[in-house]
Amino acid sequence: MTNNVTKKKDIMTSFILSDVFKEEEYPVDLVDISISLTRNNSKLDKLNTFVIEGVVNQLLKVVRQHSMKQPVKLGTISFEIWTGFYDGDHEFNIRVVLVGKKLNISSKAIHNDLEKNIVNETGGLTEVKSKTVDKTTLQIELIPLNVDLISYVKAREKTLKEKTFYTDDVLKALLKDMTILSEEDIKDPLYKFEL
Repeated sequence: MTNNVTKKKDIMTSFILSDVFKEEEYPVDLVDISISLTRNNSKLDKLNTFVIEGVVNQLLKVVRQHSMKQPVKLGTISFEIWTGFYDGDHEFNIRVVLVGKKLNISSKAIHNDLEKNIVNETGGLTEVKSKTVDKTTLQIELIPLNVDLISYVKAREKTLKEKTFYTDDVLKALLKDMTILSEEDIKDPLYKFEL
């Protein structure tokens, strides 16, 4: 499913994005925000494109509240699939990464708002990590990892529970290129993410 062309494109994109900052601007600050949904930890009946778009747009609303006065230079939206804790249970990970110089964004405050505004409704788990990174680490951090895509596809073929929860259009999201957000996109209340 994921092939060399897709992976090379992700790698090239991360290299290009890292060039947004001049060499002397490194290290930069990175905030990695993710919401992980599985059929076991979710309150949803199914995960489809409509739900994914809704979660991403709610996530961006929370991000916007915490980054309006911050020097965020760029952001990315990507989707990853990992094998979950239970056999055959796959974690669909919605990931937003913010990058800037001298970001003063509280990971704990974002996490609390995600729990209150999204997870209470959808279920799932949230994780928010902040770190300072050099150019090479930034390139690596931006690349979406879909190492379990084939096991996900096989599990959906064999298991009715998986196929019912992870609808066919979830694969569309997983195969989508990462979305690149400008500072204006991140702060614009009219920006809407669509698959």
